[in-house]
Amino acid sequence: ITIDDISWTGYTATPCSGTPSPGNTLATTNPVAGGGTTVLSLQNTTSGSGVTYQWQSSTTDSNSGFTNISGATNATYTASPGALKTWYKCVVTCSGNSGESVPILIDVNYCSSNPSTNDGLGITNVIIGSANFPVGDFTYYNYTGSVPNLSQGTTVNSAITFGTGFTYNAHIWIDFNDDGIFNNNNEKVYSGESLNANPTTLNPSFPVIATATAGQHKMRIGTADSGQSTPNPCYSGAYGVTIDLMVNVVTASATPLLSVSGTAAHGTICPG
Repeated sequence: ITIDDISWTGYTATPCSGTPSPGNTLATTNPVAGGGTTVLSLQNTTSGSGVTYQWQSSTTDSNSGFTNISGATNATYTASPGALKTWYKCVVTCSGNSGESVPILIDVNYCSSNPSTNDGLGITNVIIGSANFPVGDFTYYNYTGSVPNLSQGTTVNSAITFGTGFTYNAHIWIDFNDDGIFNNNNEKVYSGESLNANPTTLNPSFPVIATATAGQHKMRIGTADSGQSTPNPCYSGAYGVTIDLMVNVVTASATPLLSVSGTAAHGTICPG
C-alpha cells in the first residue's frame, strides 16, 4: 500500500437549475501526517436554497461501504483518518437533483526519520524471522519487497548487523493499529544496544501479542550512536540509521515466519 498520496477527481453530477455546479472535490492539506487532519472542500460552491451536503467515509480497500459522517453537512469537512487509509466522498443534493463526487483517498503519512550521517558502513543486514534484508551504507532505507509473516502469540527472532564501530541504541516499532504513529507505549516491541565491534550483530527478539490485528503493518527500526538513548521513531539527527519495512501478522493457526519475496527498495545514501 502506498501511504504518501492524496488523489482526487472531478465532480460528476449534473448541476441543478439556478445553482452552480459543486465543482471539484479537493484536499486542501496533503499529505496527512500520522495523527493529523486535512480539510476536504468542494470548490465553486455558493449557498443556495435547497442545497445540502453530506460527507461519507469508508476504510475498505475497495472504496465501497460508505457511511454517513454525523454532523458533516457542510461544503468543507476536516478529516482525521483513523486507519492506514480512508476514502471520503460528498453527496450533494440541490433542487431535487443529487449526485456524488468520485471518492478521494486520504493516506496516512508517517513522520520522517532520516538521520543526517551514520558511522562506518551503518547497518549492513537485517533479518526478521526468515526474511533477509541486505542494506548497505544508508542513513534511511525503505523496503517495499519482502514481507515477513509474524504469527500472533509468538516470539520473533531477528538480527541487525552493524558496521559502525560504535555502540548503537536500537528500537523496533510496529504500527499495529495503522494510524501513522509509532507509539512508544504499546507499539515499541524492542529496545537494546549493539556492541562496538565492527562488524557486530544485535539479536533482538520480540513478542507478537495474541490479539494483534491480522494483516500488514509498518515496522520501523530506529538506531543511533547517542540520539536514540531515548526512543524516538522520528529521529533525524546525526550518526544513525533508520529502516522501514512491512510485516504481515497472521493468525496463530497460520504457518509463521514465511515471507513473500521481492526486491524493490529505496533509501538515502549516507553523505559520509
